[in-house]
Amino acid sequence: MISKLYRLCGLIRSEGLPGFNYLFPPIRPAAIVIGAQKAGTTALYRYLARHPGVASSKVKEIDFFNCDARYSLGLDFYHAHFPRRTPRNAGRITLDVTPGYMAGAEKAAQRIHRYNPRIRLIAILRDPVTRAYSAWHHYRNNCRLRPGWFKRWHHRCSGPEAAFAFIPRRHQFGKSFRQDLEDEMQVLEAGGIVEMPILRLGLYHEFLSHYQRLFDRRQMLILCSEKMAGDTVSELKKVEAFLGLKPYGWTRDNTRPESVGSYEDPVPEDAGKILRDFYRERNEDLFELLGFRLPWAEGIPRADRLVEPMPQKGIPLQKSCSSRSTSG
Repeated sequence: MISKLYRLCGLIRSEGLPGFNYLFPPIRPAAIVIGAQKAGTTALYRYLARHPGVASSKVKEIDFFNCDARYSLGLDFYHAHFPRRTPRNAGRITLDVTPGYMAGAEKAAQRIHRYNPRIRLIAILRDPVTRAYSAWHHYRNNCRLRPGWFKRWHHRCSGPEAAFAFIPRRHQFGKSFRQDLEDEMQVLEAGGIVEMPILRLGLYHEFLSHYQRLFDRRQMLILCSEKMAGDTVSELKKVEAFLGLKPYGWTRDNTRPESVGSYEDPVPEDAGKILRDFYRERNEDLFELLGFRLPWAEGIPRADRLVEPMPQKGIPLQKSCSSRSTSG
């Protein structure tokens, strides 16, 4: 019977018959990974692609709910990015992995809730100090290899006719990490947003607040980027449980590091102090919102540092940061 369905599926597809779309509609995402940028979303996307219970989206970073131009194309456009419910994909789930939904939370959270108020959400949070330095290197490389890339991204997201809503960076961007941080601080203090934002994308409290106002906290899983890197097997098992997937059998061999950048150098000491001072109170706001502290609460992050629980308020978040990592 299954073999006949496979042959029928191939015939309908090869002949371009309209019944294909009716018989095999797109799988709708069971969960959305909302970020953060430079926190390990690409690695998670690739790991889950190996799971037999997951049919991966055709591309990572669909940028649907956060981008006006793409959102205006409607759900048919969105669903076209996901695999179809063919016999091969029977019983599989799919996910939307788009880190832009974190910084774009003001619009994305409402749109996602309107799409499916019961959908599950996964957020990977990385120490904003090291995340900022990684993002700066990422932007600097993009500027060298693809000049004008950020404006092209803005046109893709907001439409070619939309006004450029960002304060332009100076021409010397990428030469001094500290100088680029200080430039952005001045823009933030004036109430603006600079292009290629570094500091702003680490304001997790601001972004997650939009989701927590709309979604039941039990629908959200918070992952630690540092723990995902240090104990990948344990963290992937938690993701499986959260998504209702059968255990895959993760080992150290099939979870070798994914997407390790070539610019993971230590943060310069002077810039690190500026960043820690900038994020200190904002991190405390985040911990209060979450109900627990993350491994990078103070100083340089360590994947094996105990996470200090805070008094819980209301329904606790699903979290993957509450105990010392153990080997899997």
